[in-house]
Amino acid sequence: MKNKNIRTQSELAKKLGITKNQLSVMLSEKNSPFKSNIQLLSKTLEVSPLEIITSVDLEGIDSQVNGVDQNKEYVDVTTVVAHRRYNVLELFAGTGGLASGLEKAGFNTVGLVEIDKYAAESLRINRPSWNVIEGDIIEVANRGIYNYLPPNIEIDLLSGGYPCQSFSYAGQKKGLDDVRGTMFYYYASILEQIMPKMFLAENVKGLTTHDGGKTLKTMISIFESIGYRVTYHILKANDYNVAQKRERTVIVGIRNDINEKYFLPKPYAYKPVLRDA
Repeated sequence: MKNKNIRTQSELAKKLGITKNQLSVMLSEKNSPFKSNIQLLSKTLEVSPLEIITSVDLEGIDSQVNGVDQNKEYVDVTTVVAHRRYNVLELFAGTGGLASGLEKAGFNTVGLVEIDKYAAESLRINRPSWNVIEGDIIEVANRGIYNYLPPNIEIDLLSGGYPCQSFSYAGQKKGLDDVRGTMFYYYASILEQIMPKMFLAENVKGLTTHDGGKTLKTMISIFESIGYRVTYHILKANDYNVAQKRERTVIVGIRNDINEKYFLPKPYAYKPVLRDA
């Protein structure tokens, strides 16, 4: 690439007219490239398709964090220092409970989609600088999420808590079209549009047993078909300094071309009660 005066992955993505995230997926060894992708790269770099397939000279993926013990299941988040501020887009934002937690963790919120006008107003009052996208997620997804975001923005994380809804199980192999019409469909649709490095989805604890476990299994299958390695956890609020015993299902996905692990925050030793709040 250097002999074409293209020094970085970002510059190549700009020449191709796609995002850096989309280029990362296109060039991943774990991705099966389509003929059109190879042709586009060949034309832009003015090389043969064979050179595209056999040699890729790109900048590496940034390390996510410092101070993580690779041998432990949990990490003390007070010791973790990010190399930079990562961008997050939130769907089903409500009044910003999840968004405020991500803000405290150092994320830069570039957009929040919320249909309820009172919740959207609350977001604007509490965070005047946030890009609150007040509207129906169906319309936002169908129009394209990038129409609501700053130009040339790269999304590192998609977050949100979509409602738990039943699916139709007529087909043997689940694809995104099989869940069309559900709120999960529009979360997954926007995920596919932006292809961030990771996604985070939270839901009720009952999601794991909803419809005999079929609902969660279908969600994971669709996330995997989009291009993510997926795991889920049941987390307790009072493990993390919240004075309630609520349990939530947390689903985490890492894009297939990123060979990184993540660790859950280490639970607090003290469990707060109501009088502590």
